Amino acid sequence: NRSPALRVGSLQVLESTASALVLERKAGDDRLLGLFNFGGSAHEPTPAPQGQWRALESVGGATPWRLAPMSGLIARQV
Repeated sequence: NRSPALRVGSLQVLESTASALVLERKAGDDRLLGLFNFGGSAHEPTPAPQGQWRALESVGGATPWRLAPMSGLIARQV
């Protein structure tokens, strides 16, 4: 993996509930978010992350910043 944020970056949990998890990994200028919805209904992270982001990978119909049921998204700040 070429992402310093994933290899050696800090980890901060931004949201953690029974059905949703939002993580931030950061190293220098490399900033990634992992957004995961384990529940049976759609989820929108609150508050929505600030700045401009580009989705790197998504599964289950996740889009920034709306997570379909049982979906996930990895995004990088641009």
